[in-house]
Amino acid sequence: MPKANVNGLNMHYQQSGQGRDLVMVHGLFSDLAFWYVSVLPALARGFRGTVYDLRGHGFTDMPPQGYTVSAMAADLHGLLDQLGIERAHFVGHSFGGAVSLCYATLYPERVWSVTLVDASVPGLQPALLPRRRPRWRRIHSRLRQAGLEVPKNLPRVAYGFLEELAGWGHPEEPFSREHPIGLDGWNVNSRVTRRWLRLMRSTSAAREFGDASGLRAKNLRQLDRPTLAIFGQFSNRLKTLRYLEQNLPRCKKVIVPDAGHIFPVFKPRILVEELKKFIQGVECEE
Repeated sequence: MPKANVNGLNMHYQQSGQGRDLVMVHGLFSDLAFWYVSVLPALARGFRGTVYDLRGHGFTDMPPQGYTVSAMAADLHGLLDQLGIERAHFVGHSFGGAVSLCYATLYPERVWSVTLVDASVPGLQPALLPRRRPRWRRIHSRLRQAGLEVPKNLPRVAYGFLEELAGWGHPEEPFSREHPIGLDGWNVNSRVTRRWLRLMRSTSAAREFGDASGLRAKNLRQLDRPTLAIFGQFSNRLKTLRYLEQNLPRCKKVIVPDAGHIFPVFKPRILVEELKKFIQGVECEE
């Protein structure tokens, strides 16, 4: 299990393939396996892919603080220095999209392109209070029927994940076609779940995840790197997509039909095809 010492942390990472460097950043309530199982192998022939666990996730250390987007971008910068990666294409899902975007605004000389996969950017997508909404009550009922009791102190950042888990991709109706594993694939006693709850209870992560420093409109408007924003048709992050379109000078939009927030898990082929096409266009322009 390879690890690098970065900013006082032992950071778990994996690399695969050969070619131009491609760095992939997972979102919250996840780890590098999000990419490693299906997306990374499909890209191994054309790229040297690097995936890693964010601080507090997977097998990376869990310090008591340092969970803002800018702090995690600093972690990424240190990891790339350790691995000798001078410049790369970046791909980030959900909160990992915010980390990738922040990194690009801080170190544009290290970035060929940025792909934002249903990105969640702090300050752009208001935190919902789903317990007060009829739709959440229906989702909660479905979770309970599957034997999953939602903790009363569950942080807001986890609500979107649970909506996807319940197969609720569309604002008005369940969208079960995208979720062949769905609730059956999630175990409340799993290592991932227990680690997530520990992260929420023993660190400042729940508060710091919402820090939008470094991702203000003026920062984004100054970013001249090519950007692909690829979002699911039924994603609950589409307000973020509209903001990104308006503020990123070189932003290309792709909507994945019949898909929700975690479409890379269920439709990896679409992501891989769009990503390859986008990067090929970027490299032709260089």
